[in-house]
Amino acid sequence: MRLAIFPDGGVARLRIHGEVVPRWSRLRALGGPIDLAALEHGAVVETCSDMFFGSRNNLIKPGQSRSMADGWETRRRRGPGNDWAIVRLAAAGTIERLAIDTTHFRGNAPGRCTVEGIDAPGNAPGSAEQLTGWRLLLASPLQPHTRQVFDDELRRIGAVTHLKLSVFPDGGVARLRAYGELAGDPGAGLARLNALSADEARAALRRCCGAARWVEAMAAARPFEDAAALLRIAERTWWSLDEAAHREAFAAHPRIGETRAPAGGDTAWSAGEQRAAQSADAELLAELAEANRAYVERHGFLFIVCATGRSAASMLADLRARLPSSLADELRTAAEEQIKIARLRLGKLLGELA
Repeated sequence: MRLAIFPDGGVARLRIHGEVVPRWSRLRALGGPIDLAALEHGAVVETCSDMFFGSRNNLIKPGQSRSMADGWETRRRRGPGNDWAIVRLAAAGTIERLAIDTTHFRGNAPGRCTVEGIDAPGNAPGSAEQLTGWRLLLASPLQPHTRQVFDDELRRIGAVTHLKLSVFPDGGVARLRAYGELAGDPGAGLARLNALSADEARAALRRCCGAARWVEAMAAARPFEDAAALLRIAERTWWSLDEAAHREAFAAHPRIGETRAPAGGDTAWSAGEQRAAQSADAELLAELAEANRAYVERHGFLFIVCATGRSAASMLADLRARLPSSLADELRTAAEEQIKIARLRLGKLLGELA
């Protein structure tokens, strides 16, 4: 990043927001399992029930906790229920060892905990609370002011992308570590993509984005150095395209509430992305269909939204909010949603190729 100011002057702060993308080859070279729940590796605590005394992302910060304020602590419960936090792992993997650290929490540590996992690749960031189908890895009492390590006690449930730590009834946890093995070598999928023939690469990339010029440019840009380079080049290529190419990509998607993609799209991935919406009742799906019709009539292309993990009701609300927008604004918003979809699909593609 390079910041230029003209002609001179003072700048108080510069913030660069993004996603951590680790070099898995370096981490593997260290040997042993990798902490898939580490903040520095790209994991994030997406949501939690409460963080009155301490931020939820303190749970997975580097290093040891320095005080209670450096951990995750909830307020005292006076009624039923319990507190919880959901971690999106840095990558899908099988968990071999858990470390749950209550250091500094003496009279206010949880009495017990459970840790559950789920394999939900492509789940949209911010929608983890809606996930269903959690499977238990661990249920155990917890000791105050102690770093507790669990390995033999863990249930082996296969690869997971998210962990849910539940504490009963409440209390403070300094750190959570989840050591495991990557489910699939991200480098293996990338190596396979780089090695495909030109026709095979175009067919694979077309599943991620229906714009022919994007597909051609991405196929020609191989070999990609790593997954981060793949995503970076995908975005740069997408924003270099004109409106006609963007509209071509939009046309490859089914309408929200439908699952069968047009000839240029990918029906299987579209169905998976809209899985949550398909549980809506007939009345809501009819409202979606009518709103989609009105949107196409106004803007000339179908409503594009990153549907992964989204409910039909939330997407209908977005559709209605965006319907009055100007064409220029809506083309930009739709393009932003399309590249979100492409990024998620590129991740899926690497997973399938690995």
